Amino acid sequence: ESIGLFVIHGKGADLARERIVRVGRCIKATIHDEPVSDRNEQFTADIDLFGLSRPYEHFAAVGDDIRREYQHVPDKAFVEGRLKFLQTFLKRPVIYQTGYFYQKCERQAQCNLSRAAREFKAKLATM
Repeated sequence: ESIGLFVIHGKGADLARERIVRVGRCIKATIHDEPVSDRNEQFTADIDLFGLSRPYEHFAAVGDDIRREYQHVPDKAFVEGRLKFLQTFLKRPVIYQTGYFYQKCERQAQCNLSRAAREFKAKLATM
Protein backbone atom coordinates (compact mmCIF):
# COMPACT_ATOMS: atom_id res chain seq x y z
CA GLU A 1 0.00 0.00 0.00
CA SER A 2 2.80 2.43 0.87
CA ILE A 3 4.54 1.81 -2.43
CA GLY A 4 1.34 2.52 -4.36
CA LEU A 5 0.75 5.72 -2.42
CA PHE A 6 4.29 6.85 -3.03
CA VAL A 7 4.02 6.19 -6.77
CA ILE A 8 0.74 8.12 -7.03
CA HIS A 9 1.97 11.08 -4.99
CA GLY A 10 5.47 10.98 -6.46
CA LYS A 11 4.01 11.31 -9.95
CA GLY A 12 1.69 14.05 -8.69
CA ALA A 13 4.70 15.90 -7.31
CA ASP A 14 6.55 15.49 -10.61
CA LEU A 15 9.32 13.36 -9.15
CA ALA A 16 11.60 11.75 -11.70
CA ARG A 17 10.66 8.17 -12.61
CA GLU A 18 14.10 6.97 -11.48
CA ARG A 19 13.56 8.47 -8.02
CA ILE A 20 10.09 6.93 -7.75
CA VAL A 21 11.52 3.50 -8.60
CA ARG A 22 14.44 3.90 -6.18
CA VAL A 23 12.29 5.02 -3.27
CA GLY A 24 9.70 2.36 -4.09
CA ARG A 25 12.44 -0.27 -3.74
CA CYS A 26 13.43 1.15 -0.37
CA ILE A 27 9.83 0.95 0.81
CA LYS A 28 9.60 -2.64 -0.45
CA ALA A 29 12.74 -3.49 1.54
CA THR A 30 10.73 -2.86 4.73
CA ILE A 31 8.61 -5.93 3.96
CA HIS A 32 11.70 -7.94 5.02
CA ASP A 33 10.80 -10.93 2.88
CA GLU A 34 14.25 -11.24 1.29
CA PRO A 35 17.73 -9.73 1.63
CA VAL A 36 18.44 -6.75 -0.59
CA SER A 37 21.74 -5.82 -2.22
CA ASP A 38 21.38 -2.06 -2.73
CA ARG A 39 22.97 -0.09 0.13
CA ASN A 40 20.08 2.40 0.34
CA GLU A 41 17.58 -0.45 0.53
CA GLN A 42 19.68 -2.21 3.17
CA PHE A 43 19.85 0.93 5.28
CA THR A 44 16.10 1.47 4.94
CA ALA A 45 15.39 -2.12 5.98
CA ASP A 46 17.78 -1.87 8.92
CA ILE A 47 16.36 1.40 10.23
CA ASP A 48 12.90 -0.13 9.98
CA LEU A 49 14.10 -2.95 12.27
CA PHE A 50 15.86 -0.66 14.74
CA GLY A 51 13.09 -1.18 17.30
CA LEU A 52 14.06 -4.82 17.64
CA SER A 53 17.26 -3.68 19.32
CA ARG A 54 15.78 -1.33 21.91
CA PRO A 55 15.98 -2.26 25.61
CA TYR A 56 13.67 -5.20 26.27
CA GLU A 57 11.12 -3.14 28.19
CA HIS A 58 10.62 -0.91 25.15
CA PHE A 59 10.62 -3.89 22.79
CA ALA A 60 7.95 -5.60 24.93
CA ALA A 61 5.87 -2.41 25.14
CA VAL A 62 5.80 -2.22 21.34
CA GLY A 63 4.64 -5.85 21.38
CA ASP A 64 1.82 -4.84 23.72
CA ASP A 65 0.86 -2.06 21.29
CA ILE A 66 0.78 -4.60 18.46
CA ARG A 67 -1.49 -6.84 20.53
CA ARG A 68 -3.90 -3.94 21.09
CA GLU A 69 -3.88 -3.23 17.36
CA TYR A 70 -4.82 -6.86 16.73
CA GLN A 71 -7.27 -7.21 19.61
CA HIS A 72 -9.82 -8.64 17.17
CA VAL A 73 -7.57 -11.71 16.69
CA PRO A 74 -8.16 -14.56 19.17
CA ASP A 75 -5.37 -14.99 21.73
CA LYS A 76 -4.08 -18.33 20.49
CA ALA A 77 -3.98 -17.22 16.85
CA PHE A 78 -2.19 -14.02 17.83
CA VAL A 79 0.42 -15.86 19.90
CA GLU A 80 1.01 -18.36 17.09
CA GLY A 81 1.38 -15.57 14.53
CA ARG A 82 3.67 -13.51 16.71
CA LEU A 83 5.85 -16.53 17.45
CA LYS A 84 6.11 -17.27 13.74
CA PHE A 85 7.14 -13.66 13.09
CA LEU A 86 9.84 -13.82 15.78
CA GLN A 87 11.15 -17.15 14.53
CA THR A 88 11.40 -15.83 10.98
CA PHE A 89 14.00 -13.31 12.13
CA LEU A 90 15.74 -15.76 14.45
CA LYS A 91 16.28 -18.19 11.55
CA ARG A 92 18.19 -15.62 9.54
CA PRO A 93 21.99 -15.69 9.65
CA VAL A 94 21.84 -11.98 10.58
CA ILE A 95 19.02 -9.51 11.16
CA TYR A 96 20.79 -6.34 10.06
CA GLN A 97 22.24 -6.07 6.56
CA THR A 98 24.60 -3.13 7.02
CA GLY A 99 27.77 -3.26 9.06
CA TYR A 100 26.69 -0.16 10.96
CA PHE A 101 23.43 -1.60 12.26
CA TYR A 102 24.88 -5.07 12.67
CA GLN A 103 27.55 -3.70 15.04
CA LYS A 104 25.13 -1.41 16.85
CA CYS A 105 22.00 -3.56 17.07
CA GLU A 106 22.41 -7.25 16.24
CA ARG A 107 23.22 -8.63 19.69
CA GLN A 108 20.38 -6.87 21.49
CA ALA A 109 17.88 -7.68 18.75
CA GLN A 110 18.83 -11.37 18.90
CA CYS A 111 18.41 -11.34 22.69
CA ASN A 112 15.04 -9.58 22.48
CA LEU A 113 13.69 -11.89 19.79
CA SER A 114 14.89 -15.00 21.63
CA ARG A 115 13.41 -13.88 24.93
CA ALA A 116 10.08 -12.95 23.37
CA ALA A 117 9.97 -16.27 21.47
CA ARG A 118 10.53 -18.17 24.75
CA GLU A 119 7.74 -16.19 26.41
CA PHE A 120 5.32 -16.84 23.54
CA LYS A 121 6.19 -20.56 23.51
CA ALA A 122 5.48 -20.74 27.25
CA LYS A 123 2.21 -18.85 26.78
CA LEU A 124 1.21 -21.14 23.92
CA ALA A 125 1.88 -24.21 26.07
CA THR A 126 -0.74 -23.02 28.58
CA MET A 127 -3.47 -22.36 25.99
